[in-house]
Amino acid sequence: MNIVILTGNLGGDPESAFTNEGTQIVNFSLAFRSGKDKTSWVQVKCFNKVAEIAEKYLHKGAKIAISGA
Repeated sequence: MNIVILTGNLGGDPESAFTNEGTQIVNFSLAFRSGKDKTSWVQVKCFNKVAEIAEKYLHKGAKIAISGA
């Protein structure tokens, strides 16, 4: 199994949506340095309680760290 930990800045405010079943989903982009002069972007998707927290506390430019498997 691979595990990734990224630190960087949000590229924009999180965007929230709900499924037909009522599950909250929040999407945002994370920018991070992947080389000396290169910036890479990752699209992040959060669900349920993590989505609620992301929507409430994150904003464009915020410095965050995320981990995933």
